[in-house]
Amino acid sequence: MNWNAVMGIASIGSMLAVVATAIFVAGELKAQEKSRYLQVTSELYNTWQRREFMDAQLWLMHRLEETTWETFIAAHRADFGEQAFHRVGSYYDRVGTLIRMRLIDEREILSTIGPYAIAVWKKVEPLVREARQIENSVLFDDFERMLPSCYECYVPNLQAPEKLT
Repeated sequence: MNWNAVMGIASIGSMLAVVATAIFVAGELKAQEKSRYLQVTSELYNTWQRREFMDAQLWLMHRLEETTWETFIAAHRADFGEQAFHRVGSYYDRVGTLIRMRLIDEREILSTIGPYAIAVWKKVEPLVREARQIENSVLFDDFERMLPSCYECYVPNLQAPEKLT
């Protein structure tokens, strides 16, 4: 028996097994990455669609009247206004963090939530800037960082179609 030939065949077989294992592991990692991505984005959409979140977001966009941190805190400390501010701002800040860390694709999520993030930011920006000086110097930093990407899917002053008569 030619042991060199047997050893050569065994080496080739081992190499093929290593390559097949590497391909299998790479495929499993890719599937796991997709699964994680789907789980994260699904949870983000679920949170965004929850009534509590929507109520808080709409309150900020349509009912928030204070334009300084001092007046906001005087009017809303420990009530729905402060809760809405932190719930919605923290949500968008977390989305911004996930985008910054490249754990989610901004194009996938911002096409839905981006315009709302812009509307909220326009209302809370003066409050955030003052709160950074008084209470939290990094408040909603990643929220603010993601705004340029939000503007890519934003259509300002979109005209509603005329009513049909």
